Order: sequence, then structure tokens, then C-alpha cells
Amino acid sequence: MTNRTYSGVFVMNLHKSKGKEFDKVIIWEELYNPIVSMEPSRIEQDKFVLRVALTRARSFATFLTPASYYKRK
Repeated sequence: MTNRTYSGVFVMNLHKSKGKEFDKVIIWEELYNPIVSMEPSRIEQDKFVLRVALTRARSFATFLTPASYYKRK
């Protein structure tokens, strides 16, 4: 665990969030680069990384996903 006190807004990738804790977390997903891949060999690892990012929040976490992501399926 880090001893650094975080205040303000920090932008980082999911991997860098490991071992840190924040009051609020926003997880942003790009339109053509989903967080969880559809490749069978990567699904479990991607879900683990997403879980790490989600559990960094003390109060709540928010997911931002493009609305058109669901329309293209």
C-alpha cells in the first residue's frame, strides 16, 4: 500500500491503480477498446484487472461506457 495522500483528480490506467485507494472512482471505457476483451484467452485477466480498479473506491465507483457500444452488437 502506498502512504501517499491523494487529493484532486488523478488519471491513470487500470494497472497503475493497484494498491491505491480513492474516495470515488470513475472507470471510463473507450468505444473501440473495451475493458474486457472478447478474446477467450484474455477474458479472465481483463476481469481481474477490472475488479482491481473497481475495488479502489471507498465510497462509490462509476462506469462510463459509450452508448453506441451497445448499438453496434
